[in-house]
Formats: sequence, structure tokens, C-alpha cells
Amino acid sequence: MFLVCSYAVPLVSFLFSNFLRNKTALLTDERVRIMNEIISGMRIIKIHAWEFPFSDLVRESRRKEMAKVMRSTHLRTFNIAAFKSATAIISFATFTAYALTGHVLTPSIVFLAIPLFNAVHLTVVLCIPTCIMYGSEGLIAVRRIQEFLMMEELKTLKHADSFSSISSDANLPIPEQIGEPLEESETNDRRKDEERTDTIASNDVTVAFLPNDNKEKDQLVEDGPDGLAMKHMNDNREEEEKEEERRKSKEGSNRDVDGDDGTPEREEDDNDIILRNLGGSWDAKSVDDKVGFTLKNIDFSLRAGQLVAIIGPVGSGKSSLLMAMMNELPTQTGDVIVSGKIAYTAQQPWVFSGTLRDNILFGKKLDPDKYKETLKVCALKMDIELLPDGDLTLVGDRGITLSGGQRARVSLARAVYREADAYLLDDPLSAVDTAVGRHLFDKCIKGHLRDKLVVLVTHQLQYLDAADCIVVLKDGEMVACGSFEELQTTGIDFAALLKEHESLKQEDVVSRTSSIYSIPGAIATEINPLADDIILEADEKASNRQKETKSEGTVTYKVYVTFFRAGAGILGFSIFMLFNVSSQAFMNLTDWWLAQWAFAEETACAELLNRSCIVDTVLPNKTFVVEMDVDRPYYIQNLAIFLGLFILFCFIRTYHFFIILVNAATVLHNRMFEALIRAPMQFFDTNSIGRILNRFSKDIGLMDEQLPITFADFNTISFHTLGVIIVISIFNPIVLIFMVPLCVAFTLVRRYYLASSRDIKRLEGITRSPVFSHLSASLQGLVTIRAFKVQEDFTKQFDLHQNTHTRTWFLFLTSNRWFGIMLDWMAITFLAVVAFLCIILSDLFELNSSLVGLSLTYSLQLMGKFQWGVRQSAEVENLMTSTERVIEYSQLKPEAPLEKENKPDADWPKHGIITFEDVSVSYSDDGPLVLKNLRCCIRAEEKVGIVGRTGAGKSSLMAALMRLTEPKGILKIDGVTITEIGLHSLRKRISFIPQDPVLFSGTLRKNLDPFNHHTDEDMWNALEEVQLKPVVEENSEKLEMAMSEGGTNFSVGQRQLVCLARAVLHRNKILIVDEATANVDPRTDQLVQLTIRKKFRQCTVLTIAHRLNTIMDSDRVLVLDQGCIIEFDEPYVLLKNGKSLFGSMVVETGKSEAAKLLAVARAGYYERNPSNPYDFDINGDLNESSA
Repeated sequence: MFLVCSYAVPLVSFLFSNFLRNKTALLTDERVRIMNEIISGMRIIKIHAWEFPFSDLVRESRRKEMAKVMRSTHLRTFNIAAFKSATAIISFATFTAYALTGHVLTPSIVFLAIPLFNAVHLTVVLCIPTCIMYGSEGLIAVRRIQEFLMMEELKTLKHADSFSSISSDANLPIPEQIGEPLEESETNDRRKDEERTDTIASNDVTVAFLPNDNKEKDQLVEDGPDGLAMKHMNDNREEEEKEEERRKSKEGSNRDVDGDDGTPEREEDDNDIILRNLGGSWDAKSVDDKVGFTLKNIDFSLRAGQLVAIIGPVGSGKSSLLMAMMNELPTQTGDVIVSGKIAYTAQQPWVFSGTLRDNILFGKKLDPDKYKETLKVCALKMDIELLPDGDLTLVGDRGITLSGGQRARVSLARAVYREADAYLLDDPLSAVDTAVGRHLFDKCIKGHLRDKLVVLVTHQLQYLDAADCIVVLKDGEMVACGSFEELQTTGIDFAALLKEHESLKQEDVVSRTSSIYSIPGAIATEINPLADDIILEADEKASNRQKETKSEGTVTYKVYVTFFRAGAGILGFSIFMLFNVSSQAFMNLTDWWLAQWAFAEETACAELLNRSCIVDTVLPNKTFVVEMDVDRPYYIQNLAIFLGLFILFCFIRTYHFFIILVNAATVLHNRMFEALIRAPMQFFDTNSIGRILNRFSKDIGLMDEQLPITFADFNTISFHTLGVIIVISIFNPIVLIFMVPLCVAFTLVRRYYLASSRDIKRLEGITRSPVFSHLSASLQGLVTIRAFKVQEDFTKQFDLHQNTHTRTWFLFLTSNRWFGIMLDWMAITFLAVVAFLCIILSDLFELNSSLVGLSLTYSLQLMGKFQWGVRQSAEVENLMTSTERVIEYSQLKPEAPLEKENKPDADWPKHGIITFEDVSVSYSDDGPLVLKNLRCCIRAEEKVGIVGRTGAGKSSLMAALMRLTEPKGILKIDGVTITEIGLHSLRKRISFIPQDPVLFSGTLRKNLDPFNHHTDEDMWNALEEVQLKPVVEENSEKLEMAMSEGGTNFSVGQRQLVCLARAVLHRNKILIVDEATANVDPRTDQLVQLTIRKKFRQCTVLTIAHRLNTIMDSDRVLVLDQGCIIEFDEPYVLLKNGKSLFGSMVVETGKSEAAKLLAVARAGYYERNPSNPYDFDINGDLNESSA
């Protein structure tokens, strides 16, 4: 018997073996990673019409995942079918063997043994495999967690007594010449105060963070050697604020003390950053290979009160140098010593989901005066005034509701409000227009932060003369370090860069200070006293961020219908029901036939002995058995046939049902993805990544793993219970008297339970979304979080989200336990009543021993099956809430069709003529118009610059052209109304270069040409045009070189060049450039501009610009303000108009800058109009009235 019932154990052990489970988990992780990348880059996917290749990528990932799931399904089918049929198999084998050995088979023996068989079957076939299953899953989960925890971590700070080669901040000698290497003799001085230092020691690398006052140093000792001592922002606010006031007053007393060289004289509170022979690499393989180092031989020291500029070409290691100062870059050689607190702004500004105020305060206590001053110096007051809820306006993931310039200023404001000792600013001036950039530099960097150490990575060469020190990087090495005047006289690369920059008429340094604001935002806010009131009086209730929807009441039958239609359709479901009925019928027939056999033997035995057959007194006697009038072969043969048919239909039913459920999960996942990728951009702007990803991870995971098992169990129990009730009702109708109240009681308890547990389960799904969102946001801003030392804050916030989710999950489990206990008590009461009544009323209903035994056995089974079935039905409904959430996303309102029958010609557009006829744009049906009645015509092959302040509608104009939001009115390209053709027909014919370059994981080839429409030669030519060919050729994989998620293995500038190469490769007639050179150095800027002029000379080019120098040679300039076209004409014509808004923008840059911009505009005007149709004075200056 045990051999028969134990055959399923090794099968289940293999089913949930480490290999299969781990493979499935890895494939699931890969699919979720791909989905995260797609959701993050959805705007770029839509703009480039890449929905199909990314859909294929997700489908392929899902197919591989479901192949593993299907293997598990096959094994699960065999296991569950074996479990359901195990008791029947055990009974048949045991009773047949018992009868053939000369025993008499009577009902007393049969129905006493069957409950024991059920107990053994439950333990061996269910409990042991379940233990193996969950034990295996637990081991895999623990192993995966262990692998993650054992990964290399950021080096933690150690206590001073673990290292003795770093001096204290008070006695640290600094070379007179910035950049001079430190002498070896300094080590003796360093050892004197080693107990005041926190260090990191690894091989020959030292990273030390020196506290800047005794109180912090004492706290370091208290905190121990395993962590940097830093007060939590939310715990000791008052002490921290008082400490900052003391530091500020102490700094003020030393502020005016200068040394002989004009620099502030060093005191104990000066804060330093020292790098000595630093070498590091992002690639762990380069540990012993300096050739692969990102940074090599970096050696200089910085002190408080200095402004240090770091410049260099794309990929030279500027951002990596800042990462090394923050201990983010793995360093292999040299020392890094940082004293005091650090504030950091990333090159790609990070804005997390929350209010604008939360992003600036970053957990600090609100000080109104300090807060207002921060907003003022960071030029944010005007922007906050224009926001619907002031600084309490909610901003989305990655700041998607803010422009690039706003995100940069918010990031800078966060650093300024921090009151740190050293500020590491990674190119914060590139994303803003030059007027605001000048304001940020003068008022913030050189003004508010004048007494701090500021390390500024910049491509804005016009600010370099104000820097105390300039560090020039090339290929990861420091090729020069000194003041502006010193570097001008050295004749090194920096001087060549300046000379090259100045030699270009339209690319000179001063032109970068041009403004696109009629009134700079920072200056305008200074004359608007109401801005402060708007900032500080906004009401929290004004936030209008879209909340995640939650269904109410029961899961509707439509959800079940949709689910089964997706899995099988009507025909498949009908066949499944037929298998269900057949399987249960043969199961009941097997039990009934066994009872008939036992009763026949009991009757024959009694007749032969002329008395009641007492089996206990009858020893095995084959002669006696032969004399009984029982046809045993007949009973055994029919029992075997019924059992075989039951097992066959049980396996077919289980397998068919699993196939239906797995197919439903696959189909609904694909439907949800198709609906998601077809959803308009407004959906992604109002729903967080975590919220969307939750549906593709947890909800789909439940449909793949838990729902099939639970639903299959519920289905089997339901038909088994129904079959038992029918059999008992036929042979023992008295049971029906108590069956009705039992069913009513079960139904009432179930309804009471589901009323709460269903909504608890939905709440559990909703409270899970913030966990994903917070984790995603934290990973995106990890460097900023570490730089500000707020890891503990974000950990506590994560714990808060996790605890909220855990509370709902625990509440769900406790309600489930209560439900189970209630059902157990009701079932036990029912069994007791039935047992007593069968004995008392057996004569009344003429119940023989076999029927009484069958009734009691079935009642015993019914006790467990019925209450377990009710619990499983509730669990199925709870799990179906995940299906409900998936179906909800599969029914998202789509954007316009990708393809229509009305297709443009294959060579459309031939000319690139763009016509706006009363075009208006709104991002929602009831939202305000962001573009209002635009009427203009952009001529064929015309180069048009588009300018306007933040919120003027520049990006909305691009969105209307690409139909990211549907425009109202008539918008034509070469006479074709774009709303009358498919989205792909439009988007594939327009090239786009974004402000923030987005690349996807995979290969470089797929990022350039996902449709494989171009040859390798075309791609190499495009890379050569943007000067990326040498970089790609250095990689052994060439065009197949792997791209990390987000393209992070390329610098931001290199990513921008890849986007440019993509545009060059596609050769479309219309090009839209969205501030594409904001994050690149002057040489790359020049390269991009010259490439656009050369490769797109015969194309229509629309350039959204922050810097006027990039559009001064345009054929015409379109000036937008508050969604309206204010001016649209040639730059020189506008400049000669005394009332021109564009002319006032140029005038505001200053006389010398305006003169150079005017010269560029004048040269372009006379080149296009040799006959001078406006009869302008060829030597005329700007119209004085515009000044």
C-alpha cells in the first residue's frame, strides 16, 4: 500500500526541484526587468514607433517563461491527478489482495479501512510533497537572497583605529599649488590625530571621510566602526538645526580671513577633498589593468571657499570623478579624503514621486526663510507660482511632469537647502536657458555658496574665468589643473578647446549666455512678492495625482467569463465540463461498486454460516471462500474497469484545466501588454512605474503560480462534494434534512467572510504598489541618496510601505484562519448528527450495513471536503482579484490606430511642409489648453528654431506633431492631415533627438535599427558621422556590443551621439531636435550641430532650444508664450523689430553677446536674401527701441 501511495513523492520532489524553480524565477526576473525598462522609456518607444519590436521582445520573454511554467504544469497535473486517485488505487489494491488471500470482504472492514487510507494518503501524498515543495522554494528563495547579500557592496566606513595613515582635518597639510602631489613625509603628521578619522581601507586604496567638528567626531565613536555617524533627519531635528547654526556662525567668523595668496586662510573648520594618485574603474575586470581604468593618476586637493570647474570631452571621466569623491566609483589605487558633508546634483536630475517641496526639503525640517532664499537663488519661484498647487504640486516618477530645466533646478535647490560643506554639481547649468544659467551661477554658485567648496562639472565655458581652479580631463586622466589665466598660457588642450570654440562664428562662448526668456524667471520672481504666499499657503488637498483604482464588491461573473474565454473558449470549456462530470461519475461508481461487493460477500457469508458474518472470528480459509455464492472475478473486473476510467478522466480533466488556466494567464498577459503599449502617454504621466509594474509582476505571478493550483483544487472539490451529496441523497435521504441548513450556514459564513477578505485582498494589491514605486525610485536616485547620507530615511520609508503592505497581508491571513475554524466547527457538528441518525433511523429507511458505511464514509469526507471547498472558493475569489486587475489594464483606452487604410505615399513627406490651422492641444478632455489656436506654415526644408519659457508649449508642440496627444484643429504635413493616417505612418517618417537620451538594454544594433532595415555599412557610416565609430570598434563585439539598462555603460554625451546616429540612419525628411546638446561638451555640441546641418540640409528641422546660439542661424524663429505663437519670422527681421519679444531676449544678454548673436543672424539673413528685401542697413545695430 505504501509503495502504491508513495509513488507521487519523488515526482513532486522533482517538480519543485531547485533547477526548474530557479530557472523559472530567473526568467520571471528578466521579463519584469524588460517591462521596467519599457515603461520607463515608453515615450521614446512611441516616438520611434518601436511598439512592435518591443512587443516581440516581451512575447519572447514571456514565451520562455511560460515554457518553464508549462513543464511545471505537466508535472503538477500528474501529481494532482495522482493525489485525487490515490485513495481509490490504494483501496482497490488492498481489498483485492485481502480477498484473494482467503479473507471475506465485509462492509465493516471496507469502511473502517477507507478513512485510514485517506489519512495515510493525505500524509504521504499531500503533506510530505508539500513540505518538499515549500522547503525547496524556501531554499531557492534563501539562496537567491544570499547571493544578493553576498554581492560586492559599497565599502563601508571603518573606525579610526583600523587605519592610521590619514590626518585629521585640523592638521592635514595642503600643498600650496593646487594639484600638487602630497609628500610622503606627511604620513607622520597624519598619525597624530588618527583617532579622529573614519576611513575605508582596501588593498592600496583609502577613502576617508573627516568629520568637521568635535561633536560629530564624538558621535562617530559612539556609533562604532560599521557606519558613518550621521544624525537621522527625522529624529533629532532640533539638535541638528542648532548644530548648523553654530557651524554657520563659526564659518562667518573665519570668512574674511585671507592668506598671503588671497585664498581663505585655513582654519580647523575648513573642509577638504583630497585625491592622491587615484585610479578606478567601473569594470571589476580592470582591477589589475590600468588600461581599462575609468580614472587614472588623479592627484589634486581642494579646500573650502573654492569653486573648482571640471571640464573635458564626452566620456573623459568627469562624472566618474565626482563618483569617486562620493565613494561610488570602485577605486583600485590611491586615496580619497573627504571632510564634512556632501551635497550632490546628478547630471540627469532625479526627482522622486512626491510634492515639489518634499523633493527640495528631502526630509529636512522646513525653515520658511531658508526655504524662500533657496527658491530665490535657484530661480524656482516663478515656476512654483505657475504650478496648479504651488510647491505642493505632486510630481511623478523621474519628474516626468517637470521640464528638464525645472528638474535641474529642483535638484540644485535640494543640494542648496542641505547646508553641506562640499557641493558636487554635475553639469546643472546645461538643462536651463542661459539667462537662468547665469542667475544660478551668479546668485547661487558664486553667491549663496561662496564660502563652500563647490566642484562644478560643466560644458559652459563662459563660466570658467570665475573658477578658482579648473581641472581638465581627457580619457580619464587629469591633463591640466590650474586657474583660468594659467591654463590660457600653457597651450594645452584646454587652450585649444577655447580657441576652437571661439573660431566658430555661431558657436562662440559668449553666445551661450543668450536668453530665451523675455524676463528671466529668477528676476521676475524677485518683483513678485505674491510668489512666497503661493509657495507657503498651498493646500495639501489640492493634489490631484491619479489614485490607483480599486474595484468594489464581489468579483463579477464577467471576470470569470473573460478569464475562461481567454483560456479555452466556449468549446474548450464545454469539453472540460464533460471531463469533470465523467471523472466524478466514475469515482462514485467505483465506491458504490466496492460497497456492493462487500455487501454481497457479507450476505453470502451469513447464508453459509446461517448467522451473521463476524469477520473477526473467521480466519483465512480459501475453501470457505470458494463455497460462498459470490462471483469475485466479476466484482474485481468491473471495479478495475471503473477505477481505470476514473483515473483516465481524472488525469485528462486535471491536465485540460491546467492548460486552460496557463493559456488564460498567457493570453491576458499579452492583452494587458498590448493595451499598455497602446495606451496614450497621459496614462504613463499619471501612473507610477511601480503601480504599472505591480500588475506585470505580482498579479501575473499569482495567475501563473497560485491560481492554477487553487482553482484546480476548488474545481475537484466542488464536483466531488456534488457527487457525494447526490450519492448520499439517493441511498440515505435523511442526510438531506441537515444538508440544507448546513449549506445555508456555510453560505452565510462565506458571504460574511468574503465581504471583508475580498477587499482586504484588493487593499493588499494596492498597498503593494508603493513598495515597487519606492524601490524603483530609490534605485534611480541611489547615488543622490547616498551622497546626502539619507539611506536610513529611505530605508524607513521603505519599511513604512512594507509594513503597510504586511499589515494588510496579515489581516488577510487572520481572517482566513477565522473562516477555517468556523467551517471546521460546523462540519464536525454535521458529522455527529448524521452518524447518530443513521444508527437510530436505519430500520425506518431500511439501510443495510454497506449503505450506512458508505453514507458515514462520504459524510466524513464531506466534512473535510465541504469546508475546504468553501475556503478554496473564497481563496479563488481573492486570487481572481489579480485577474480582475490584469483585465482592467487590458481594457485601457488606446490611442489612435497605428495603421489605417488611408496610408500616405511611400515617399511621403517629399518636401516637409508643416501647416498648423487653428491647432489646439489639451492633455485631457477637461484639461486646460496648452496650445491655443496655432496658425502658421513651416516651409519645405526650412530650419525653424522654437523658443519660449518653461510652460510656453514647446514640448507640447512636439507632442502634437508626433501625436503623443491628439491635436484639435488641422495639422498637415505635405498636405496630408496627420490625424487621418496611422500613428506609425506618421512617427516613422519623423526623426527625433531627445533632450534626455534613452537607450535600451540589448545590443547597439537593436538600439540603432530594431527592425533590421539597414545594412551594417549604413550603421557604421552613421556611427562614423557622429564620431562614435572608434569607440564601437574598440569593443570586440562591434555592433553586437551589449548595452546595459538605460545605456549606462555609455556616458550621457555618448548616448546623445547614439540618438543622433539613429536619426542619421533613418534619413527622414523632418527632424525634431529637443535641446539635444544640453548635456554635452562644446566639441560634441559643435559636432551635433554640424552633423545636423550637413546630413539634414535638405530636411525640415525644428529645434527646441534653450540656447539662442543654436538657432540664431535658423531660417525662422517661432516664439511661443503661454501656448500661443507670439512671433514667427527670420531672426534678423525679429531683431530689427523694435517691439519684438525675441529682440528683447537678445538685448537682455548684454551688448557684446547681443552683437555676436546679431552678427550670426545678419549673416544668415543676407545669405538667404541677397537682395535685402526689407532694405535693412547692412551695418545697422539692434533697433534701440528693443533695448
